[in-house]
Order: sequence, then C-alpha cells, then structure tokens
Amino acid sequence: MRFPMGITLTYSGDGLVFGQPGATTEWNKADILYTYRDWMTIWNSTYSTLTSAEESSLRAEVSEDDCIEVFFVDRFSPQDMDGGGNTVSGGTESAKVISSDENADFGVDLTHLAHEFGHVLTMKHPGQGFPTAASPHRVDGSTNTLMCPSGFNNDNPERNSQWNKDNVANPLLTFVLKLRTVGPDCTDDSDCGACP
Repeated sequence: MRFPMGITLTYSGDGLVFGQPGATTEWNKADILYTYRDWMTIWNSTYSTLTSAEESSLRAEVSEDDCIEVFFVDRFSPQDMDGGGNTVSGGTESAKVISSDENADFGVDLTHLAHEFGHVLTMKHPGQGFPTAASPHRVDGSTNTLMCPSGFNNDNPERNSQWNKDNVANPLLTFVLKLRTVGPDCTDDSDCGACP
C-alpha cells in the first residue's frame, strides 16, 4: 500500500500462506483439520521486528476465547530467535503462536507452521520428558516427525506418527466427519527413527 510522500505500508503474514500446505498435509495424516478466520491486523510498527521482550505484549493484543491466535511478524531480532516461531500454553484453549515471515522468505521451513500447530495440540519436542506432574496434559512428540526441533532456517521432518495422532489434545478440538486419508507415516519412536 502506498501513501503520499513515499511512505509505504507492508503487511506481515507471508508465513501463513507459505505454511498452510505443510500444516494441512501433516495434520491431515492425523485426521486433524484446521479452519482459518479472517485476518485481524495489529497496527503497531514496533512488532515488525520482534524481540523476546515484546512477545508477551504482542500476544496480549488479541485474545479470542474460541480459537487459537497465530501472530506473524516480519522478522525476529535476533533473526534465529525461537527457531523462527514459538507457541505458549500448548494443549489449552489459550494457546498462541508467534511466527516470523522469514520462514517464508527463505522458502525452507515448509513444516514450521505444522510444528507450531503440534505444540498447540499439546505435543512437545521428542525426548523432553513429558508428561510431568506439573504438566500432565503435555506429551512428547514422536522422533523423526514434524515435532523434532529444527532451529532457524531448517525444516522439520515432513512426517507424522500414529503416536502424535493418538495423543493430540486441545479443548477447542471439535468432532467432524471427514474422508479417510493416507494416515501417519510411522507408528512411534521405535519405528519413526531419530530426529535429524
């Protein structure tokens, strides 16, 4: 969008269009379907380049009680902060995701959004030791699946498991009928292999 005197306004959000195919493909294997609502734009240029000190302020900008908010910023500072994105309150109706559009800009992390959605669905990174007494609702995801941590500008495996499918949870999940699809790529850690 152009304004008089050379002022230019750009929107963040390239990461959604870039990440949707991977999220759809990987979670469809677990019979999870997502619906997306219309954009809500936050008019605050402070969030264009987001620092860790600003994350909680950004998350406080929108709080809908019947959906998961996914925030997109142009970039993080430092660039590799949170591996390109993070999720808080996973497994609860108040889960929120923040993602950097640089995942799309570099065109590498095709399953980044699917990975963050896995955290929304209660999955942790493999081998973190969940569930715990303090977080009985959180579960370690399977190795060599999209739940493996990847770091910035690297892709998570384009795989999902029966274990991940069997352990997803979030109070906002609803039951719908869908056509049966191909299903998970592997069963659990014993046959999925190690994270890259």
